[in-house]
Amino acid sequence: MLAKIVPTFADRGCLVVRTTNPPAVMARLLGVDEKKFNWALNNYCVVEKGTAVRRRHTRKEAEEARDVLARGIYFRLVDWVVNVINHKLSFTRAVFGDKYSICLIDLFGFECFKKNHLEQLIVNTLNEQLQYHYAQRVFVWEMQEQEEEEIPIQTLQFYDNKPTVDELMSKPDGLFYLLDEASRSSRGSEIIIETLEGDSKNSRLRAIGRHEFTVAHYTGKVTYDTTEMADKNRDFLPPEMIETLRLSSDRVVQKLFTNQLSKTGNLTVTTEERGALAPSTKGRWGSALMAGNQAKPRRYNTESHGEYSQTRRMRTASATFRTTSLEILRGLAVGAGSGGTHFVRCMRADLVGQPWGFQPEVVRQQLRALAVLETARARQKGYPHRVPFPEFIRRYKFLAFDFDETVDVTKENSRLLLVRLKMEGWVIGKSKVFLKYYNEEFLSRSYEMQVKKIIKVQTMMRAFLAKRNLAFKLRKLRSQDSGTCDPSTEIQETV
Repeated sequence: MLAKIVPTFADRGCLVVRTTNPPAVMARLLGVDEKKFNWALNNYCVVEKGTAVRRRHTRKEAEEARDVLARGIYFRLVDWVVNVINHKLSFTRAVFGDKYSICLIDLFGFECFKKNHLEQLIVNTLNEQLQYHYAQRVFVWEMQEQEEEEIPIQTLQFYDNKPTVDELMSKPDGLFYLLDEASRSSRGSEIIIETLEGDSKNSRLRAIGRHEFTVAHYTGKVTYDTTEMADKNRDFLPPEMIETLRLSSDRVVQKLFTNQLSKTGNLTVTTEERGALAPSTKGRWGSALMAGNQAKPRRYNTESHGEYSQTRRMRTASATFRTTSLEILRGLAVGAGSGGTHFVRCMRADLVGQPWGFQPEVVRQQLRALAVLETARARQKGYPHRVPFPEFIRRYKFLAFDFDETVDVTKENSRLLLVRLKMEGWVIGKSKVFLKYYNEEFLSRSYEMQVKKIIKVQTMMRAFLAKRNLAFKLRKLRSQDSGTCDPSTEIQETV
């Protein structure tokens, strides 16, 4: 609906909105006054010498304000839905001790168009950081662990994109800090090109024109246009529009623009909302839920430890992106839940989208860029399975030791287990067993076969016990029947 609002010029250079239906419909859906809504779309206020002065948007500024409003409503509404779902899940957390919650990450793949702007730079920079994290996790951390465990180090070859990440994200000379400086300056995007031209340290970022620069990403060089970067970096709703939407008759719309935002730009939940949504204390479940909420109050979307007003402190798209990237990488480093972090490398078979389409060169390029071949070589050359001694002994000791043997959790017993199973290619570290991929397959098959044998023995034993129990009950019933006499026979004998 917002896309139908097209700013046009009328007489005397004044700005009006073509057709009155889209703004009227939007104002009615948002529950705000139509005149105030139109005024906030077409005007803004600046402070000059302590006095607030009204200014009219140009057509370009009005289109930009409309797009910012659409994006602001969208991301706030998504955050509100996530917060409501997480609050509903708080019942199971309080009563049953579950730790379930949802978190949505809206992430695009790597983008490269004829004209690339701030949106593509943000998407590609996040993919650059994820690729760096993947390389650290798969290659660097494995070699570090081999060194810490004092085993022969297997040198793994991979492309290190750390210089690119540093030149994009490092403080204070990184490109995204330079974007904030350009947004604060009256010269705008010119500062970006001048800084890149004068900085000889940047080897991955190069200025190639008056309004363009290139970044050497892990997928290849991408050219970006800086014409509108400084303006788009100021990606926040004007206070006039926020104040208008705060007066909405719809409670949800009020919350979307009244609640504070976290450092990552997410909408937070206030204490009053949690109290209003809390269940009644009548009954056992309500009391338990209230007790759980009082013991550990849940603060949704505030993991970045900071909340900001939507009007008093405006955060740029660059600042929000830097914090969001840090939160995503921190979550990946810790591991999502008890299952850890698993990587799935996705590729496109073609760039046209035809059924059964396959472009070999496109697939080959993605295989190189995503380090799929290097990962396969690392898994073949290295030790993809690393099991601590306690878990290794607990899980596999019945494969090589008798049930009456005392098996302590030691390095020697782990080695003895592997020797008795006649396995090859493994290495024993200080605290872990390093296994090749075929070692893990052999152990899994042996484990499965032994479990099947155990189940077979248990089944036969249960059948034997059931038959013996049934036979005992039948003998007991027969003995009772033989001991019971017919009453008529007893009367005749007495006569």
